[in-house]
Amino acid sequence: MTATTTITEITPKRRIRAVFYAVNGLGLGHLTRLIALCRAMQAQNPLLDALFITTSEADNLLNKYGIPYVHLPSKNLASQSGSLTYRRLARLYSAVVNPVFDVFQPNILVVDTMVTGSMQDLLNVLRFGNFFKVYVHRARKLEAYEDYTIQAQRFYDLVLTPHYRDTEVIPMPAGFNVPLYWSGPLMLTHRHEAHTRQIVRTRFGIQEHEKLVLISLGGGGDDTNPQTLDFLLRMLAPIPDIKLLFAEGLLRKEAYQGLGNVLVTSEYPVSRLLDGVDFAFASAGYNTFHELLYFGVPTMFVPKLRGYDDQVLRATRAADKGACLVAVEDENFEAIAQQHLGVLLDNEKRQHIAQAACQYVPENHVQEAADAIWQAWQLWDNPLPQEPISPQEG
Repeated sequence: MTATTTITEITPKRRIRAVFYAVNGLGLGHLTRLIALCRAMQAQNPLLDALFITTSEADNLLNKYGIPYVHLPSKNLASQSGSLTYRRLARLYSAVVNPVFDVFQPNILVVDTMVTGSMQDLLNVLRFGNFFKVYVHRARKLEAYEDYTIQAQRFYDLVLTPHYRDTEVIPMPAGFNVPLYWSGPLMLTHRHEAHTRQIVRTRFGIQEHEKLVLISLGGGGDDTNPQTLDFLLRMLAPIPDIKLLFAEGLLRKEAYQGLGNVLVTSEYPVSRLLDGVDFAFASAGYNTFHELLYFGVPTMFVPKLRGYDDQVLRATRAADKGACLVAVEDENFEAIAQQHLGVLLDNEKRQHIAQAACQYVPENHVQEAADAIWQAWQLWDNPLPQEPISPQEG
């Protein structure tokens, strides 16, 4: 499937309601991806009314974009409080989610990653809801797939995968002809929306001879982040003429205290600052990874271990193309990181990495993804008339 129809051809002429379902994670990937997709769909059709259902503890980001939402307690929060058992939490999710659909009456549902909902709470509306259903299928480790999560995609009218065609294995339900659309990477910020290099450097007081070095460890929910940050700060402290900018995660800010003279930003999305950055150290979550390469920032990635998301594979594939550097947190981590620092301090080598990064992620394809959804929705909403069967054929 390709999104070739023009915006004017696919934009509906009436008010459309869409529910976006984004679950909680150790970062902001699910929520950010759906905010980007929602904004792109609204850019094409200002008559789109959006409502988010989320368990993200950074749900205040939706306020920033003026998007209404229903917030469910996350599994992490429920577990820490001890006030909700797993069974009660599942019942609560279903008790809230089902009436939302009854009241809002959406025309479109867009779900990211959790195919039947965080607590199976979408099963009822997926089976019986009379609206167009889109599943955003970010690839995961093959061993992390379960058969039911693959087969549950049969409830959807379109599966959209935010990767380039055939760069990932995307299992699809057997025996069901569900369309699969390869959109390419989806990001919240386009290059023309970012702050200029001069604006960024002026804002943070960076002198002409100084380099601005970004440290970004994702949304902040990973318990190993403070240790990673501590090592990076110690490694970079002796280097002259650099200024460190730490992008604090919006989750668990209390874990990052006492950073001394390090510049700190809570700007969201941090991608708006990337044109002012000389090089970076970062985790390799979907959004952080693609944004840094898209903006051509020479980066040493420190991939974090996840149950579903294979950050190591994502980063090493790009490193094999010369688009970044990778240091896995094993017994050789510190030695490899020191070697990579030497590369990043070399102007010519940095330039080569930056060029390869831009070639690896040349575009933000969120607009094409929105096109694909509108096009598929219109075909679903206005199916082509079937030719009547003649008496002879009957």
